[in-house]
Amino acid sequence: MNLLKQWVANSSEAVNIRLAVPGSGDDDDEDDIIEFNPEFTYPIFGEQEQIFGYKDLMINLEFASGSLASCFSMGYKEKKPTADKIYSTMKDFLPDDIIDNHDLFTQIAQRDYISFKPMGTKVSEYRSNAEGAENSVFEFYHCNFDTPRFLEFHKRMQCFAIFFIEGASIIEDTDEKWEARLLFERVSENGQETYNFVGYSNMYPYFYYPDQIRMRISQFLIMPPYQKQGHGSRLYQSLYNDFCGRKEIREMTVEDPNEEFSDLRDKNDMKHLDAKGVFNDLKAPIKKDRIEQVAATYKLTKRQVARCFELALLRKLDKRNQAQYRAFRLQVKERLYKHNAEALATLEKEDRIEKLHETFLSVEEDYHLSSGAGSFVQGLGPVPGDFSRVLFAGWASYVTESRQGQATMYGESSGAETELLRLCSLATSNSKDGNAEVDLQSTSEGSVWSNMARKRRRSVNCYGWDALQGFLSPDGYVVALCLNDNTTGTAELYTPRQVYATAMDVASCGSSTDYCTVVVDRQTGGLYHWTLSDPVPKDFGSETTKFSRVWAGEAHFLALDEGGTLYSWGSSRHGQLGNGDLMSKTSPEPVEPLEGIRIVDAACGASFSVALSVT
Repeated sequence: MNLLKQWVANSSEAVNIRLAVPGSGDDDDEDDIIEFNPEFTYPIFGEQEQIFGYKDLMINLEFASGSLASCFSMGYKEKKPTADKIYSTMKDFLPDDIIDNHDLFTQIAQRDYISFKPMGTKVSEYRSNAEGAENSVFEFYHCNFDTPRFLEFHKRMQCFAIFFIEGASIIEDTDEKWEARLLFERVSENGQETYNFVGYSNMYPYFYYPDQIRMRISQFLIMPPYQKQGHGSRLYQSLYNDFCGRKEIREMTVEDPNEEFSDLRDKNDMKHLDAKGVFNDLKAPIKKDRIEQVAATYKLTKRQVARCFELALLRKLDKRNQAQYRAFRLQVKERLYKHNAEALATLEKEDRIEKLHETFLSVEEDYHLSSGAGSFVQGLGPVPGDFSRVLFAGWASYVTESRQGQATMYGESSGAETELLRLCSLATSNSKDGNAEVDLQSTSEGSVWSNMARKRRRSVNCYGWDALQGFLSPDGYVVALCLNDNTTGTAELYTPRQVYATAMDVASCGSSTDYCTVVVDRQTGGLYHWTLSDPVPKDFGSETTKFSRVWAGEAHFLALDEGGTLYSWGSSRHGQLGNGDLMSKTSPEPVEPLEGIRIVDAACGASFSVALSVT
């Protein structure tokens, strides 16, 4: 088996995509090469994404950064006679005019670098505050298959859809109804203007009875070097503004959106509707005719408007108010039931109720993650100040305490978080010896957990509506305790029971992580964890690292070792692990951008993290 394994390559790791920008490196005679791997290759190489018959295989797909002229090459250490035929397998997914002569490609890329200009009708432009974009202007162009030069360019850019849009297929270019919005970066340096391809969207107009059209977004992609810089929102806003200005378009829809696009869409639609005052005086239940009116006015689907209303309700929701939360729950469940009525009808009544509630909880969790929690800290970077500690992090805010005992909140506060700030301020101002009599370590919107004096240093560090599964007693015992929101909406408090006896610190996540609890052992500095379904503490297994603190977010954790190194793990859907990507981790790993910086305190919000350094 091991002998065969060395001849098998993962296709997503073997394929290396390179964007070449001639003459833009540190030396003007050198090319600037941006390299990255595809996210998906299973449409080409099968579900296992494996290539057989090569050792140390590398497949290079090189593209000119503007024109997307391309070159194919591959290399390997050894090859079996029965090895997979790579080029013939990939051919149907690559540009028709791709070449395999690298010298010729270099000449073409250098020519296009100077001469290439975008095709189509320029729609608008904007500037970006992203690092390195000081000399750049980003421009939108509208095209269809009748636009000169676009057909060739479309064939070149389609392979990126296969590599980066899950489930994407090659669009047939024989249908003239297709429309495209292209995004280019125009760079002005030394009196010369050059263009780089940033992203695109394909749209198709469907008939809407009796005399209008429904515009459907089919593919939507920002190239990897430009992701997480706001260009996706700019592209979406450009499309939406265009569709709103065209009388023949009745509504905008999206074909099978993934989670990342759904989040982007929700946030932009929410921002637009909020600016129009749509959410003023909002409370559940929301009448059907109000949803229909908003959908017609703003050219959104009724389902998308309902989602936006539900997100807006959740943003203002106080879950301590049972009547308010019940109204919200029924609002969401009514929509879910209608949308899934056919499937639910096949279930028994009890199973139907249980399934509907499970779906509601899943939607509610998704709303929490997509509602923008932590968006206020994106790009925030270091915050200067004379801080002594991080008091807590909430749904979309965090609170610090200065060395003078002043509590300050950053971000957008909920009612519960505002109350926490008030209690923190009272505690610090009323304390004679400078030690707060109330130690508020974390919060979930609608839930406030307080603790004994800070000098006792016994944290209740939990997150989520029903997160309190691990609780540290004054004597250092970890007690299992859980608030469960059942199908009737009532809160049920389980009987506490001791599960760990030598704890220094403890943190818990809620139902999104099966009530995961993490404990720091005060005797060994070890890190232990368990869940509600697997309640036996397990060691993360580090023999060299001694931990001292731990914090929990909605679905992620932070831990601090005795040397001041901060570790993170769990979900990174919103980049909350701090490593500059969206890759989740199953065990603690150092936060790479903080390497060499001594951290003394930290906190987890819902989907963001805060760290306090010594400088």
